[in-house]
Amino acid sequence: MKLIYLTNSYPFDSALDWKTNELRVFKDYFDEILVVPFFAKQEKHLAELIDGISYAKPLLNKSPLDSSPFEKIGRILSSKFLLRFIVEGWSNKVFLSKSKLQYWVLESYIISKLASSNRLKEIESQYRNKPVIFYSYWGRGTILKLAFNTKRVGHKYVSRFHGYDLYSERQKSKYLPYQKVLIRNLDLLLPCSEDGKNYLRNRSRNMAKDIFTARLGTSSKGLTPKTEDPIFRIVSCSSIIPLKRVDIIAKSLVYADFPIEWVHIGDGSQFDELKEETEQLTEYNKYVKINLLGRKHPSEVIDVYLNNHFDLFLNMSEYEGVPVSIMEALSAGIPILAPKINGIPEIVDEKVGLLISPGEITPKKVWEFIKFYNELDEKVKMQMSIDAYQRYSERCNAKTNAEILVARLLVG
Repeated sequence: MKLIYLTNSYPFDSALDWKTNELRVFKDYFDEILVVPFFAKQEKHLAELIDGISYAKPLLNKSPLDSSPFEKIGRILSSKFLLRFIVEGWSNKVFLSKSKLQYWVLESYIISKLASSNRLKEIESQYRNKPVIFYSYWGRGTILKLAFNTKRVGHKYVSRFHGYDLYSERQKSKYLPYQKVLIRNLDLLLPCSEDGKNYLRNRSRNMAKDIFTARLGTSSKGLTPKTEDPIFRIVSCSSIIPLKRVDIIAKSLVYADFPIEWVHIGDGSQFDELKEETEQLTEYNKYVKINLLGRKHPSEVIDVYLNNHFDLFLNMSEYEGVPVSIMEALSAGIPILAPKINGIPEIVDEKVGLLISPGEITPKKVWEFIKFYNELDEKVKMQMSIDAYQRYSERCNAKTNAEILVARLLVG
């Protein structure tokens, strides 16, 4: 069996350690693996290229976001899928919402652009009438175009689903173009959580769809070191954007009444604003020390956990799938404070941390949770750290989860 591994900009991407872990496992089960990047993207860090796996050139030479509106509209109007585009737009009333219309234009352009991609045509021709699985890491991109294919020629289409590519409510427009088309034409749907599985079941009513929870995972390189230092240390790791609500962590520390240090890993559109806020906070409250590390490569994130002691990992996101950032913290034996949303409760409970109800996420309430955890008996906190690593071993081990997935892919 051959596998076509569809991803975004691999290997030119800085956040692909978990994909590399998955590919290492897949390599032992497939006769051939071809990684097909969606578009070209240059990053400071390259993902590791694995011997025995082939890598195609990107299907598109630039991100679709970089194309002008005129280029997009022109490509759509000349597409052989124009009628299907119109049906999608009309049935979803995209003309009544600017954000809907923009998203519909972007995705229609991507599909039409890929339909004329000679590289994609060559790949499809090369594997025509051969037993091949087209496996997409995201429920967007190349797999959307393949869902438009009327002739499968023996191919099997499967796709993972995470967060932004699954929950339409997360979009500004509350709309994911062509999601129904994609669900209808996939042979196997792979959400990363049970919450996602239930969501897809509701979306695929009246369609006998094969849906399998395919959990992500990470690799452990060791545990966060212990210390006798009296300072309580918290850590968070995410983009600094409105969705992640990192500012709530900063605002919660206004109430600090014991020595506490907060380290945040990640950058984003609100970085400068957060930096200014934290500088004011540390001047106002002498108990607080803050270190904004900025963006780190995934391997560097783990190094931060291994080279520094952390008592608690925080996540305050408005929406999530099953966050890799939480899995990485668990793999280092760091207990978790996170919202009770989406797939998070599937890996976080009272044994490995604290869950906060979405309606309770205010700075003062978050501080109360931090303080409550800090005041737990040291033996309780030590056991929670042990259980955090155990939870990683049971549910978040990348190798184990990839082996479970590959067994499912090869069924039928």
